[in-house]
Amino acid sequence: MGKAIKDYFGMAKTGTLPIDFDKWELHDEDGTTIAHMSAYSGQLPADFDQWSLADNTGWTVAHAAASRKHLPKNFSQWELADKDGCTVAHIAVLHKRLPADFDQWSLADNAGVTVAHAAAKHNRLPANFSQWEIASNNGRTVAHTMVLYKCLPVNFDQWSLADEDGRTVAHDAILHKRLPSDFDQWSLADNTGWTVAHDAASYSHLPIDFDQWKLADNEGWTVAHSMALKGYLPFYFDQWGLADIDGYTVAHAAARAGHLPFGFNQWDLADDTGYTVAHIAASRGHLPDNFNQWDLTDKDGETVALAHKRFNTGT
Repeated sequence: MGKAIKDYFGMAKTGTLPIDFDKWELHDEDGTTIAHMSAYSGQLPADFDQWSLADNTGWTVAHAAASRKHLPKNFSQWELADKDGCTVAHIAVLHKRLPADFDQWSLADNAGVTVAHAAAKHNRLPANFSQWEIASNNGRTVAHTMVLYKCLPVNFDQWSLADEDGRTVAHDAILHKRLPSDFDQWSLADNTGWTVAHDAASYSHLPIDFDQWKLADNEGWTVAHSMALKGYLPFYFDQWGLADIDGYTVAHAAARAGHLPFGFNQWDLADDTGYTVAHIAASRGHLPDNFNQWDLTDKDGETVALAHKRFNTGT
């Protein structure tokens, strides 16, 4: 970089450029122009209009001004983007510098992350925002972002909005305890069939009166299976024979984790291999002291007694 340019850079930083200066495009080896430096320091003239001047990364003078809160009130070139697709609007929203009437929420970077996504992440969407379905390249909507970082508005009702994996806004909301108390769309499912109820069951977030135990994913794993594995089934539950596509029952899941209720007696419930609930309980050391059905056998001839012995001997 020549001495003259260095001198201009110094003047741009301190706001001492000549009043009639017009060589804004002069730049260093990174493509940073005199205009960029003046934008950073808030020293651009009031009538400056070369906002699209860009450095080697595509970062424009407008980006530089926005990053330091120096854009003029009448600025309108929000779509100017760097090589990653990041627009001036993306930068402005981070610094609370979008105008009140801004409406270009769908401006997106190369990953499809929009200005609305950025605003949602920082809880800077206007109160009347309604374009919740705007999605990035992976299908994650503005609503997904909003529920992940902050809170959706009280009247939000688009719970079925889904990303490319089928994960809905409701799936995300249940993980953060942000579903309304009257939520009833428990069967909303992702591409694997995993429902909102499955997630709620895994975290003990189902309502007390929940009764849709048979909701199942593509493998037949029910909400009751998830509840049983975590030990969250209500005391009155009695559908122990509900099974997945391999015949693995809710009772198997409960026995595996040691969550069968006192007095359970359906030890002979078996999966497709003949492996019974008793086998599972024995192999994990969860059989009750009064158990006496030691001769129950799976299809390979293994008895519950042998499973119990293996647990005790560690073999």
